[in-house]
Amino acid sequence: MTLLSQMIKVENCKLYNFNNIWDFLLEYKHIPSEMIKHEFNKYKEELEWFESKINSLPKTFNRIIDGRQYYHRDFYFDNNAKYGFEIEWDINIAKELIQTNKLQTVNFNVGKFIDYINPRDLNQAILRDPNINPEPIIVMHYDPINLFVPIDGNHRVYKTHRINPNKPIEGYLLSPEIHIQAMACDLHRILYKLHHNIAVINNLVTGNKNRIKRYSKWNFLKKRQAITNRLYRLE
Repeated sequence: MTLLSQMIKVENCKLYNFNNIWDFLLEYKHIPSEMIKHEFNKYKEELEWFESKINSLPKTFNRIIDGRQYYHRDFYFDNNAKYGFEIEWDINIAKELIQTNKLQTVNFNVGKFIDYINPRDLNQAILRDPNINPEPIIVMHYDPINLFVPIDGNHRVYKTHRINPNKPIEGYLLSPEIHIQAMACDLHRILYKLHHNIAVINNLVTGNKNRIKRYSKWNFLKKRQAITNRLYRLE
């Protein structure tokens, strides 16, 4: 099937309270005041760059309707789930990246994921089927909040957990530098980088990190530095 014969659905990117988010972040309102020990000198410039970049990008993306699967999830900067956004991953692209990067499967404990799966979001007919798809699941590491989430295989996880909550399940683990390529559009990638950089800066201002640095392009591509204390480049 060629792209010309595929149906294209235009989807809106979901941004929650982004009209007010920049002041909210700039004033560190997402951090209890008693936890703030330092300031990040270029924080205002950091936020202004992301605001300008996000404002310049399209707020829609094209979804190809050809039977392929997508996974979407909301992420927030605050505990009240007021300021945030949605990111969507194309599972077909994720599978291509697994092959391109020659990733090997690892075993996960299904109990690690069950809290992130809402059975009401799953296909009940698949849940009633006693057979379990043997294909490995796909798990992404969402580094800003150190979250490991299955983006493909939630039915398999739920059904396996129902049989044995401690049973291992085979799957692929996608690091941020891999799964960011499977996101549906550039805006989603920038939102991820914003969330990442805010998390890194939070570690500095709360005293969890004494020093943070900016990724050099070489370091990012070669994966030579820990993501938890490196800021994405502003480019």
